[in-house]
Amino acid sequence: MTLRAVLAVCAVCVPLVGSSGAQVRHIPSWGFVKHAFAEMQAGQVEAGTACMDEGATGRPTYPARTTPQQAIEKLCLAYEAPNLFHYMDCLSDTFRFWLHPEDLYSHPEWPASWVYGNELALHSNMFGPIGQVNSISLCLVEVRAPQEIASQPPGGPSSWLLAYNYSLRIDTDGVWDYIAEGGAQLKLSVDPTGTGPGGEPLWEVASWSDVESIQSAVEETSWGAIKSLYR
Repeated sequence: MTLRAVLAVCAVCVPLVGSSGAQVRHIPSWGFVKHAFAEMQAGQVEAGTACMDEGATGRPTYPARTTPQQAIEKLCLAYEAPNLFHYMDCLSDTFRFWLHPEDLYSHPEWPASWVYGNELALHSNMFGPIGQVNSISLCLVEVRAPQEIASQPPGGPSSWLLAYNYSLRIDTDGVWDYIAEGGAQLKLSVDPTGTGPGGEPLWEVASWSDVESIQSAVEETSWGAIKSLYR
């Protein structure tokens, strides 16, 4: 499956009606959304208990992560399910999330980044009872071709840098519904702990950075101007 085919799956946006009584809160980044759930009362739900089933009925069919694009497709599907097991399966054990610099400027007390365990804890809140989440809508739009990162030292498998613009909406039964839009850069590397059904390497997200919306390489123009190219 090509990257564009994956994005056609991930970028299906269905307009959502706001939850009864909840106020819509437009916030600056995906990391800001995550931090909102990270600050919820720890201990109200045991970390790692939200939707940790591998094969619950009614869940989507997840791809095997045998390409970087499949890893992103699985991440999207798991987020919208929501399914904590399959979401965390997309992340490396050494995963690190980097917050947007503007978030850190506004909140200097926040950490510049966090690791796998923090991601697990906050998504346990988001996907579990404490988050009171009714539905999640996630759109990812590719903004440039994947960039290969040669292995260091040479000889090993390359990594890939994928860049997206995103639109995220989380509807809840709580005080706030959340809407965030921005850019994301994700580095994907080979999973050293397993292989696919045919012995293929598996891919996982090694790092993820919140950035400004990324300018697309696609130039906006008119239909007539496009036709004129073929005169």
